[in-house]
Amino acid sequence: MISIKKDMGLKDVQSWKVKIYTIGKDANGESNLFLFLVDDQVKYSIVIDSCEKDIKILKDIIEGEYGIKAFDIICWTHPHLDHSKGLLSLLKNYSNEETKIVLPAELHIVKDCMKTESRNIFDYIQKITKRNSIKHGECNVVTEGKILEYFELRGKEKIVFRIISLSPISTRVLNMANICKQKTVGKCSHNFNEYSVALIVEINGYWFLFAGDIENSTIAEIAKKYLLDNVVFVKIPHHGSDTSNKLVELFDKKTCKDMVCATTALIKKGEFNKLPNNDVKKFEDKYLVNYLQLEFTKCFRINEELAEKLGRIWKKKIIGVNENCNVEIMSVDEVVDFLEEQDPKDILCLGSRYGAMTRVLNELEENFPEKYNKNSVYASIANKDLFSKSYFYPSSTAIFTTFDSSKGLEKKICIVFESIRACEYCCAGFVYPAG
Repeated sequence: MISIKKDMGLKDVQSWKVKIYTIGKDANGESNLFLFLVDDQVKYSIVIDSCEKDIKILKDIIEGEYGIKAFDIICWTHPHLDHSKGLLSLLKNYSNEETKIVLPAELHIVKDCMKTESRNIFDYIQKITKRNSIKHGECNVVTEGKILEYFELRGKEKIVFRIISLSPISTRVLNMANICKQKTVGKCSHNFNEYSVALIVEINGYWFLFAGDIENSTIAEIAKKYLLDNVVFVKIPHHGSDTSNKLVELFDKKTCKDMVCATTALIKKGEFNKLPNNDVKKFEDKYLVNYLQLEFTKCFRINEELAEKLGRIWKKKIIGVNENCNVEIMSVDEVVDFLEEQDPKDILCLGSRYGAMTRVLNELEENFPEKYNKNSVYASIANKDLFSKSYFYPSSTAIFTTFDSSKGLEKKICIVFESIRACEYCCAGFVYPAG
């Protein structure tokens, strides 16, 4: 079936981009989130599998960062628990009448071979995708070569968006299911990786490959039918295990360049994919061909000069990228004069219980009571976490508190008090975060 979205509410597309999140670790499961953004707005969202332990991370991303209420596609690649735990919650909370639920073919035959939690997921999908269901969308049972989505957008450039399944291989899963039917329930040893769904999301010829847990036999079948030269992203299957290593080797032989790889690590007996740490560089050079090694040391709050100083202290490289960050040193009197001109909601002051910060607050409340008063200032000198449920302060207030109480707090202006020479002089840092 081909589904064409004729109207996505877009008449003049200027730009598009993709964001991909790979969440989880080995037995705890994994979840892959794919977001297609047009002019910085999420226009299509896909979640593949679920990771119960880190499902809060996924929810924080989709709700907190992007405000996603329901996915366009929820894909359950196969019934192994490390890809299934938490999926029931995603189905119940993030699907609606337009959501497509994707799962491999022939699961109805082998349902009794699944673990209880996976059977419950299958039964729930069957229930919510019935013809008389008004809350949830359609169930797409897939094998290789099924087109799950297709639409075109026009604007500054024409955008062609398509999703197609590469696996499971229909003949293989049907044969395995028929064998399963002939065995006694509970005695069937089933390799559900053979059922794993692999998806290609294609945008203007760029292929994003989500390989689930496909194994080498399935990889060989895919290689016969598809040229994978256009792949720019691949979720390496089966956590990088030896039973699925032919996919990486296939890319190596085709010398795919500028490709991003991701997976959740399979950890066994203290080893990472049976690859000693000192051999990671050899692995990168052998399989990734041309790659860019990223250092996750960028700080988006501070500027280059301040980051360089902080890096010297921490003895690690830090890259400051916020050109709007300003740091100044002022006397206590200068701080008072400066704050008199500011909006209280933009101010966070950090200091010790006694000394310059208390003096500044007292002077502000005494000299400028119309601006600094009990309604516009939240002051706490207790070393308690202000994010705890017992503490609440309006976002419109200035905050004066201790360093220990400032966890997670952010304001446009941050003033750090540090006494020198018995509080005769104080250092105040003013930081203006970007945005």
